[in-house]
Amino acid sequence: MLGIRLGLSLTLMGLLAGPGSPARPVEATPIGHTVTLQPVGGWRAGLHHTLDEAPLSRGNTCESGVEQSHSEGIDVVAVGYSRYVTDDVLESGLLRNCITNDVAQARVAFDVSELTRYPLVKGLPVKARLTYREQREVQGTPPRGSQGITCVKQAHVAATDGRLFQGMFAKGEEVFRTPVGHAGPPLNSDPWDLGDAVEGWMNGSIANHGVVLSGFDESGDQKEDSTCLSTLSDVQLEVLVYRDVAQSDLKVTQIDVKDKSGANGCVSGRIDVTASVQNVADIPTPYEINLRVDGIPVETVFASIGQYESKTVTFSTLDLSAGEHVLVVQADPNGEIDEIDENNNLLVARVTCASGAAPKPEAKAADLQVSKVEILDAKNAAGCVAGKANTVHAVIKNAGDVEVGAVITIQLSIDGKPAGTVTMGGVGAPPNNEKDAYFSNVDLAKGAHTIRVTVNPDGKVPEANETNNTSTPLTVTCTDN
Repeated sequence: MLGIRLGLSLTLMGLLAGPGSPARPVEATPIGHTVTLQPVGGWRAGLHHTLDEAPLSRGNTCESGVEQSHSEGIDVVAVGYSRYVTDDVLESGLLRNCITNDVAQARVAFDVSELTRYPLVKGLPVKARLTYREQREVQGTPPRGSQGITCVKQAHVAATDGRLFQGMFAKGEEVFRTPVGHAGPPLNSDPWDLGDAVEGWMNGSIANHGVVLSGFDESGDQKEDSTCLSTLSDVQLEVLVYRDVAQSDLKVTQIDVKDKSGANGCVSGRIDVTASVQNVADIPTPYEINLRVDGIPVETVFASIGQYESKTVTFSTLDLSAGEHVLVVQADPNGEIDEIDENNNLLVARVTCASGAAPKPEAKAADLQVSKVEILDAKNAAGCVAGKANTVHAVIKNAGDVEVGAVITIQLSIDGKPAGTVTMGGVGAPPNNEKDAYFSNVDLAKGAHTIRVTVNPDGKVPEANETNNTSTPLTVTCTDN
């Protein structure tokens, strides 16, 4: 029943398992799926206004009257009770005292249909809390039980979709506040606990007409002398459910930005970005997550994540210009994973860089060189033997910043004469910028010889420097076997 105080101490965001056990065993405690709902159609306001007579000598009295009003679709609403006395000077010079009572209610409703798309884990409750921003506008002596904090005394499940009479809304079961951040009974500063109400709205056992919020006096007959009237805004309903679905559910929960100087945020323009990813479901899955900066894709990281696991993904260092930048991190950006919720994969962060990163030097074009030449005998040992049992080994190096993907020609010359060519399929950029080339069955006569190796002799590969493609001469002396 809604009238039973749950006595739960809960912080909804990031909350782990509640009481009870799931109907089916899982290896890890289920993590709830949290949804923040905005009101449907804004606030509904109800106002009961009375003007009461206050008898004075000579029979001068106010004319009693009652007014009711009702409005919908508003962003700010009044709740509470205001009682005040006005003095009206008549033509005769006498005073007439009029007592005015204003009683203000509010009703707000939420669409919970998106919470009913999947079955829930049996035995685990729905948890929900109603929060709003309150600004006290009129207050005399703080009402009893308000702790001087709020003018909202009660909350009830709305009984109908309209008004009952005198501008007031029909009420159903009462709901109570839930303690947040403290021990003991709830305070009037705590949010309203709507877990049972939301669960009833979801399963159809309670008609969903929303919630009615009432002030500290609703009789309008001056029985309570407290005056307290607040305006409420920024209302939302945070709901936590445990879904019983054999699907993954990737959720990007946080983006952290740290400057290379060690400060949080962006100071120098050179930053490291990390993102926290959570799989709030029973099914482990491989996934990809990407980072976009100002709408431009920057990097994609591939990883895997277990059931109910959280992971931190680190992206490569970014160099940004001074000013504001928008960072977007998205898990499963191409929608390749069948998930419980496809709408929680993306998170946005904005950073403002005090200054821009130093400009990167322009990438140096490929620069092919021969960094090493040696001659090996038939036993693969250094040395030269007269005859055809020799191998010339050369190391080809790319000293530029750009990878060479084209086929590269390498030429051997002996004593100034061409002695053959070999090819290789490109050379990477630093740090993987060296590859081996071999000339086999090199025929050398007995005596001294000069060996040179030239890379890219035909100049087909564009280079930053075309004058350093030939190795330093290697002089060898070949002996009889």
